[in-house]
Parts: sequence; C-alpha cells; structure tokens
Amino acid sequence: MNKAKRAVLIFVVVSLVIILSLFTILKYAKPTGKVVYENLTYGGIIFYYGAECPHCANVEKYIEENNVDSKINIIKKEVYHDKNNALELQQTAKKCKINSNEIGVPLIYSEGRCYIGDVDGINFLKTKIEEIK
Repeated sequence: MNKAKRAVLIFVVVSLVIILSLFTILKYAKPTGKVVYENLTYGGIIFYYGAECPHCANVEKYIEENNVDSKINIIKKEVYHDKNNALELQQTAKKCKINSNEIGVPLIYSEGRCYIGDVDGINFLKTKIEEIK
C-alpha cells in the first residue's frame, strides 16, 4: 500500500471514530430536567416560544414594537430546537396545572401563572406595562 492510500485510510478511520464518538455522546446526553427561573424577580416573565411559530411571532412583534423588554425583565426560551427549554416548558405548564395535551406556545409564565396563546400573552403584557406607569 502506498503512502497516499495509507494516509487516506488513516484519515477515514480517525474521522469515523470521531463521528461515532460524537454521535454516542449526543445520543445519550439528556436534558438536566431542572427548571431554573434565573433572575426572575417581581415582574419577571419567561416567554416560551417556537422559532417557526406564527402566534409566537405575534407576541415577539408586540414586544419589539412596544419596547416591552426594556420595561419588563423578559427571559425568552425557544422550545422547538432546545430540549432543555422544551422540558422546562412542560414542567412549568405542570405547575400551572395545564394538561400535557394542552401545552403549546406561545406560553408566558409570570408569578406562578401561565398565559397561553398570543391573545392572552399580549393582553397580559399590556396589563404589566399599565402597572408600571
């Protein structure tokens, strides 16, 4: 076997070992399962959303157009592509006594209460802004 073929074979074997190792690590990596409401002080809000969710986009548009996040501490957590955030959403919904088949986004959590959907979410945000004035 010449040097070029041997180098290619070594490269392929090493690449396969790396890929299989990464696959194994990612396959068995599990979400922490802990709901951490970091920096959630009075008036703080967690906004669970999905990147491709049109109703979530309505809430995001309202937040942006009304500078809500400059007036209220809002922690945004995307759940479609983040397993930890999705698990946290399920646990948060459980705290609000929402059935697992009724969990969806957008969902806003604040002060022990959940607001589901864009209409309820935006109405809640309007109320919070009025309280600040």
